[in-house]
Amino acid sequence: MSVITRMRRWSKFLFILVAVVFVLGFLLGELWQILGRRGSENMLAKGIVGKVGKKNITLQEYQNTFDYLAAKHKVENNVQELSKQDMERISQQTWQYVTEQKNWADILKRNKITVTDPELIEIIKANPPQDLRMREDFMTNGEFDYQKYQEYIFAPENRLRLTLYAYELSVGLPREKFRLDVVNSYRVTSNEINDAKIKENTALKVSYLLITSKVLQEQYKPSEAEIKSYYEKNKKKYEQDKRYRVRYVFFPLTITKRDSLEVERLMQDIYQYTRNEEFTNLIREFSDFPTDTIARWFKIKEMDIPTQNALAELKNDSITPPFLTSFWQIIKVDKKIKDSVLVRKIIKRIEVSRETEYALRDSIDNFLNQAHSIDFDTLCQSYGLALRELPPWTKERINFPSLYNQSPLKEFILKSKPKAISPAYKGRGGYFVFQLMAVEPKQIQPLEQVKSSIEWQIRRDKEKDLVKAYAEQIMDKVRQGISLEEIAQTDSLIEFHTEEFNSFRECRNRKGSQFAGTAYALNPGEIFGVLATEIGSFIVRCDERRENQVFDELIFQENRKTEVGNRIFQHVIKQPEIVDYRSADFFQYY
Repeated sequence: MSVITRMRRWSKFLFILVAVVFVLGFLLGELWQILGRRGSENMLAKGIVGKVGKKNITLQEYQNTFDYLAAKHKVENNVQELSKQDMERISQQTWQYVTEQKNWADILKRNKITVTDPELIEIIKANPPQDLRMREDFMTNGEFDYQKYQEYIFAPENRLRLTLYAYELSVGLPREKFRLDVVNSYRVTSNEINDAKIKENTALKVSYLLITSKVLQEQYKPSEAEIKSYYEKNKKKYEQDKRYRVRYVFFPLTITKRDSLEVERLMQDIYQYTRNEEFTNLIREFSDFPTDTIARWFKIKEMDIPTQNALAELKNDSITPPFLTSFWQIIKVDKKIKDSVLVRKIIKRIEVSRETEYALRDSIDNFLNQAHSIDFDTLCQSYGLALRELPPWTKERINFPSLYNQSPLKEFILKSKPKAISPAYKGRGGYFVFQLMAVEPKQIQPLEQVKSSIEWQIRRDKEKDLVKAYAEQIMDKVRQGISLEEIAQTDSLIEFHTEEFNSFRECRNRKGSQFAGTAYALNPGEIFGVLATEIGSFIVRCDERRENQVFDELIFQENRKTEVGNRIFQHVIKQPEIVDYRSADFFQYY
């Protein structure tokens, strides 16, 4: 039987397995029951967790993606269970992944971009996962051995790993196909090539005078009349959108003594197993670092004090009882010599339990119930909570990065009345409760509020004009035949510089587009003035122009095509508005 035939048969199993893995939800039934109690108007109760444009993201789609990323994490990190931190991180990855997928689905469908089974099979055969390429057991004479990889592909125990890899490719390849189609659709014109060839094959040596505000005898000070006139003419510029003043309190979700005791009890049970079980097997089964099974040498004096104390009386081939540092651990001493020790470890980190989180939620619920009848400042003070005020928000700039989901916060801010108090929103490290303090209507900012910025703007514009006028007087002297060098010698406030540039790109990068465009338009001996910029005014002279033949037309075309194509690509895949219906309770299950 040919390899292709075997791969085709195996691929059927692969895609069936993908479907099975995705359909199995570890808490789907329980989650549906909880969400279903929230009423027919609640989008979550309808099985909708969010929207991308007009497309709904269903709970099933979210669950499938979470299951895929969770399985991927377990395989890649060789762990049996996910920690609470792992689940929260994967939940955030899930949201990013599923919203991108929803947007991409429409793009790929419109452009009829697909990846066939034969393509996928050939790619899997020819392109092993990156982590396998680095493994020594896949090497023969220092080179990756594809025969060993073929054996790995057909081994039943590796099917889940290859299934995840196949799904990853099935998602990524159509996107890359589309990107390449967009990039290759752009054709570099002959004018672009000729213009680039002239610029990139030309080296310049230029001299210039730079006239800055140093030539002014004193800083310009706008009059009150000028400031008021500018304000009246530019009132639109100082129109202030409706603003929302918000403050918040934070309820930290911290590890409790009970959480530590739970881990300690587990470690005591594991310690009992050490009498009869191989220590390496226990590491693989129970440790938070299951792949860390190789014994390592440590200097005893470089260990923390609790570890030094735990190892103090141990001899070769002995095991410590569980002890606590920043985590619980059991250490096996394989060998001890002088001031060093060869050890292996079972490590269990202490994490916030569901019971601890439920207790915090009860406390927050009590807080919110009292907030309806007690002054908010007084209530926060009684709970020992610090009220933190945020900079004013506008409708477009409601943003609180610490939240897992900002959509409910935005909805609360836009629809609530002043003094309203939000539900608790889950975020990094705990829960946040917000109060909408006030809503300031759309208005023109008063003159006194923007006076300093107007004064600065008038001064900058006026000084730019005065510097340019001064430069025009200098340019008149140049037209009369006085050299740039002579002018710089007689006026110490004017800067004189000579610089060389090997290409237009180098000149643009160093001096800016205005200067580069001016300099490369000059022939030897020609002078341009006055070039007014934000830095100052320039009078530029071309001293030397020579060909250097560094331009590679093929490289330019490829780079130009990629540059423009990628810009078009980013515009095409621009994501529509995203709405997130996930609530704080939702994150307890992921």
